[in-house]
Amino acid sequence: MSWDQDVFESELVSILQEITSLPVVLSHQNAPRPTSTYITIQLISDVPNDFPDQNQTDGDDNVITYFPVVTVQIKCIGNDTFKVLGLVKRKLRRQEYEDRLHAVYAGISQVTEVISSPIVRENGWEDQSLFDLILHTAAEEIEDVKYID
Repeated sequence: MSWDQDVFESELVSILQEITSLPVVLSHQNAPRPTSTYITIQLISDVPNDFPDQNQTDGDDNVITYFPVVTVQIKCIGNDTFKVLGLVKRKLRRQEYEDRLHAVYAGISQVTEVISSPIVRENGWEDQSLFDLILHTAAEEIEDVKYID
């Protein structure tokens, strides 16, 4: 098993809903906007197409392991968005959530600062905040090596 974008996104949606109790949607979906405060996630960089499916060796038979970087933008739109994402940012680093991300071959490398970025709507300003979640992914599951005496 290895990195799978759909599996990862599904797990991230589940984690964000658990932390906030808010609706979480994938960005740029052709669906009605939620009527209350909500979160969107958008993969803004992905594993490159030429990413090797497995570890490779160099000329000296040293194993080269690839851990490509994936960036996900997490945005909250509605009320108290800065506070909501501050909570998400703090809780994502808890061991239980890091373990769940590791289970889908993603490890948190960095969480950027929360940025407040209000947007103009027909009836005035709407609160919006965002941050980037930078992850390393695994190409494949590495087998456990047994201890040798």
